[in-house]
Amino acid sequence: MTSVCDIPEQFAADRAERYQLRGLEEREDGSVVGEMVVATVGPMRYAHGVDLVPRETLADEAAIESLRLRPMIGPDTHTPDAAVVQPHEIASRRIGHIGSHVRMEGDDLVADFVIDTPEGRSLLEKGLRAVSPGYTVVRMKPEPGQPGVDFEQTQRRYLHVALVEKARGGDRVRIVDSAAERFPVDEEMLKALIKAALAEEMDACMGRNLDGYVSKMTDAMKATMPATAEAEQLPPTGAEADGWTVAETRKILDLADVAGVTGGTVTELARAVAAKSGVAVDASTDTLRGFIAGAKAPDGWQVRTTSPAVTPIPLVGFRPTVKE
Repeated sequence: MTSVCDIPEQFAADRAERYQLRGLEEREDGSVVGEMVVATVGPMRYAHGVDLVPRETLADEAAIESLRLRPMIGPDTHTPDAAVVQPHEIASRRIGHIGSHVRMEGDDLVADFVIDTPEGRSLLEKGLRAVSPGYTVVRMKPEPGQPGVDFEQTQRRYLHVALVEKARGGDRVRIVDSAAERFPVDEEMLKALIKAALAEEMDACMGRNLDGYVSKMTDAMKATMPATAEAEQLPPTGAEADGWTVAETRKILDLADVAGVTGGTVTELARAVAAKSGVAVDASTDTLRGFIAGAKAPDGWQVRTTSPAVTPIPLVGFRPTVKE
């Protein structure tokens, strides 16, 4: 037998862009749970004429409360234009029931449900998804300026929801097969997310450009240094009178940078770096020079920059929590 959840997706998505419905889920006991669009705002054609269903009628708290926990029934001979289902028929045609999570989503009345009978599963496996709610209603004459409308519905009170082959309310009034790929994102929040993502990408781009510029500048500076510079002696001044060469000075500065040592003369930096590796702070100049010569340091001057940290905002697949 084909699994209910293996049936291809079917959507009525013309107004589904502002929220997400839960798709069909098969439970361990064989029952199936999901969500459906029970009714939607707009005109509906009956044998007596065209009824307008306004949003306030669907959103009425008393109407919503009347739908909670109502039975779901199979189609039998029921069609949108058939006589109202009588109460004694409901027990023999019951396939499940509406849940308690009934609410308005945009212009749609949405409800959760459970189908817990073999007959209901069979109908789902045959591909039935359209629904037709049964209810009592008060019809009023429409307000002027609504051509093509004979009545306006008010005071709906639900009796059941039937699973049918074709819904009077149109293709969108149906069970949803799988969760819609559209989400309840407020427009202002979406704009803020996009703006933040663009700003962070701009910062990252600037950081990458800065890194490239500094690298090129460093290479140019190294290329312009005279070949004899490695052998030149620094003027003997103060604590630097030991005569560090340019090459030794560059290496000491690199080692100090890596070791996180700052401040002091070149000799003091050399002693601080050596001390971190266990060399006595009062070691002789020759010992200190030998340590510096044998130490491994980065090649050349190192200019370090840190690009701004980038935390991507997952615009693709971003699903804010649906308020239950």
